[in-house]
Amino acid sequence: MAAQVPAIFNPNNRFFYDDLLKKCVGTHTKESVNSAISASVAFITTKSGMWIRKKKAYNGSIYFEFAADLKGISIKHKVIIQSDTEEDSDVTTSTKLKDLLLQASIAKICYTDVNFMPYPPNAPKYNPEFFNLFLGFRVQPAERIKPNLVNPIIRHVHEVWCAEDKQLTIYILNWLAFLIQNPDKKPGTAIIMRSPPRCGKNILTNFIRERILGRENFLSTTRLEDVMGRFNAAVRAKKLIILNECDMSGKEWHGANN
Repeated sequence: MAAQVPAIFNPNNRFFYDDLLKKCVGTHTKESVNSAISASVAFITTKSGMWIRKKKAYNGSIYFEFAADLKGISIKHKVIIQSDTEEDSDVTTSTKLKDLLLQASIAKICYTDVNFMPYPPNAPKYNPEFFNLFLGFRVQPAERIKPNLVNPIIRHVHEVWCAEDKQLTIYILNWLAFLIQNPDKKPGTAIIMRSPPRCGKNILTNFIRERILGRENFLSTTRLEDVMGRFNAAVRAKKLIILNECDMSGKEWHGANN
């Protein structure tokens, strides 16, 4: 029997680490508290131990924060849990939230390591030993191709991105398709576009972010340091990175390569 995929890997589950403190208000069932923990926190059993906290980014996407402790949760935060038996339904117990998290870290939310293993759409892979930072693609396979949706995309690539170069258009379309068709592999090349501002380069990349890859798998930045700098956590677990209006001849480029 296949293992049940924890809610923390479900991109549609919008319960975050910061929501845990809400469980310290009111009375809750043990099941609801356990569900909240498994949807927002994980523990990696490295030598010193590491917590993973599911967070909400400014654009609404999900990202995972790595930490050595349970920041923001103190011994004063307690959860009132209702008895799970009908006879004692009025009986409650008060338990420290931190104790509940530590108990869960022993077996329920623990993993041996962290990885990033993308899988094709509609074919999720779950390994209970490893915490996979990949949450799946936004797009799902279509039963049939709709020309009225596909043709404008192809035309935009052909006319705007490739200046009506047919061979280059085919290459670009295959390159983009490779990201989905072979999600666990890197294409091995980067696409560089040079053009005047506001000519339509970002129209397609915005569509790819919102409708194909999903915001969790996409990064767009104007800062070269975000990608090549010493502190580049922003590129973690991304399938496509866009360096927008990036100067590759100035001080920032030379600094990133030192």
